[in-house]
Amino acid sequence: MAPTSPRPLTEAARWAALTWVAAVSFSVAAAEILLGVGLAALLSAAVRGELRDAPRVNGYARAALITWACFVAWLALTHFTSVDGASGPERLPKLYRFALVPLFGFLPPSRRFEHRLFGVLTLVSLVLGLQALVPFAAGDLVRARTSTLHYNTLSQIVASISLLLGLAALRERDAPRWLRVAWGFGAGVATLTLVGTLTRAAWIAWFSAVVLLVLAAARKRPRGLLLLLVIGMAFTASAPVRSRLAALDDIEDPEFTRRYDLWAMGREAIARHPWVGLGPGGVEARYDELKRGVLVDDPRLWPHLHDDVITIAAHHGLPAAALWMALALSIYPFVIWRLRRRGASTLLIGTVLSVHVFTLCGLLHDTLPIYRKLTWYLLLWGLLVMAARTPAPTDTGDPT
Repeated sequence: MAPTSPRPLTEAARWAALTWVAAVSFSVAAAEILLGVGLAALLSAAVRGELRDAPRVNGYARAALITWACFVAWLALTHFTSVDGASGPERLPKLYRFALVPLFGFLPPSRRFEHRLFGVLTLVSLVLGLQALVPFAAGDLVRARTSTLHYNTLSQIVASISLLLGLAALRERDAPRWLRVAWGFGAGVATLTLVGTLTRAAWIAWFSAVVLLVLAAARKRPRGLLLLLVIGMAFTASAPVRSRLAALDDIEDPEFTRRYDLWAMGREAIARHPWVGLGPGGVEARYDELKRGVLVDDPRLWPHLHDDVITIAAHHGLPAAALWMALALSIYPFVIWRLRRRGASTLLIGTVLSVHVFTLCGLLHDTLPIYRKLTWYLLLWGLLVMAARTPAPTDTGDPT
């Protein structure tokens, strides 16, 4: 294959995207700037004609982008119907973060970019592990977390990193052996960090993702994936982990009882405004009217209702919640179809399983209102759109 002409703006967009991956867990300001840089470079590349030969967005990827566009449009609408008045339109700039999906989704597929991505994820895993596991092991933290990531947010991010890097270490046969070993080490650190967060929803979601993969690709005997499973199970022998698991069926656990009242509060908000919700600041504005049960005497404010569907419906209406769930559930028939055709790339499988993790965790936690969780989720969808378009070409001469 003859070398193609250099594409400096496309390469700049890719580097901005990779730097965003490295920065988002540590600096919101840096992440926002890098998103803008990446979008500007990508748009400039399109104007300059660098994307002319890139695979077109079609099929499942196109449907996903259209669904995201409808979701974001509905969110924008509810900013103008918010019961909180003028604060609704003031929050519109926050929708800027949804640009992550087209930034990653419209980047031309590239094996070199994917390998660089796995390398960046390895570095992120090591830094997060160092920040969270060292003080956790020393007894300074009850649950592994970092200065910028709450343990729930950390658990979902490292769960997705664990799956992506574990798959890369096992499936990317064209990568040097030392690189695959590094990715595998990064996957192990991410798995240990996940265990240290003591977040039961993320544990269950991660284990179910591994089970789904083993069942879907049983004919390929992905025995190496069982290594990640063994690592996770081995560390469940520790006392804090056993204690968390023992309380899993305790329906009177305060963490659960508070959620019951939050969900009831959300249902009341939905009943009052089923189509457009209360708006992005509406729950806070009507909190004293809606709170009940243990929330009445709790001095804290809980505008996040600890369930993605309920939170989105309460803030933005049932149509927004339906679009959110339709998109998340669409991954299951799609990935099964691709696996049966044996055409699924490492990136495609890893992002689908990561979206599965976020979907399950969203039944007990929130994604949309939490910046780093949402942006990581949008990153995964952007990568999924990229991987769903076409297998990445082999890089031969094209520096992009």
